[in-house]
Amino acid sequence: MTDIIWVAFGALFLVGILELILSATWNRAYFTIGLPIFIRRVPVTVFSFALLDTEVLESEFSSTFFSNSLAFKELDDGIYAFRSRLFEISWFRRQSASLMHGLLILDQTRQEVIVKGYANWLIIVLLPFIILLGAMQNSLSWWGVLLSGVAIAGIGYAFESNRYGKVAEKAAMLADAPRRPVQGEFV
Repeated sequence: MTDIIWVAFGALFLVGILELILSATWNRAYFTIGLPIFIRRVPVTVFSFALLDTEVLESEFSSTFFSNSLAFKELDDGIYAFRSRLFEISWFRRQSASLMHGLLILDQTRQEVIVKGYANWLIIVLLPFIILLGAMQNSLSWWGVLLSGVAIAGIGYAFESNRYGKVAEKAAMLADAPRRPVQGEFV
C-alpha cells in the first residue's frame, strides 16, 4: 500500500514540475488544449484594434489580497494565453494556488471575445490521488476532510471564474472602444 502512495506522490511531483515548465515557457499546446472548466463569450460590435495591449490587461489584473497578478502573452494574432504570475513577492497578501490557466480569443468572424479557463494539470491529477487516499483510510473523518477540500476548491473556483469573466469583459471593452489614431496615422 505504501508503494502506491509513493508512486502517487512521485506522479504528483512530476506533473507539477512539467506543468510549471510548460506554463513558464508559454507552451502553445498547454494553453490551447485541456479540460475546459470555464468559458465566457462576450459579443462586440466592432473590433477596433489590431493587437490587444497586454500591459493594460496586466495592470487591470494586478494582485489583490485575494488573488495573484495575471500575466498575458500573445500566442498568435488574436489569441492570448494568460495565467497567474509564477513568482510574485508581496507582503501582507496571501498566496493562492490557481485552479486554471486561460486562453483569450478575439474572434473577429463571430464578433466576440472568448475566454476559456483550462483546469491545471496538478488539480486534475490531485483529485484521484485524494480519493485513493480516502479509500485506503476508510474512515468518515477522511471523507469529511475530502468534502471540506471540495468546498474550498469550489470557493476558489467561484473567485477565479469571476476574475476570468472580468478578463473577458475588459477585453471586450477594449475591442469595442473607438480606435484613436496613432500620431502620424491617417484615418
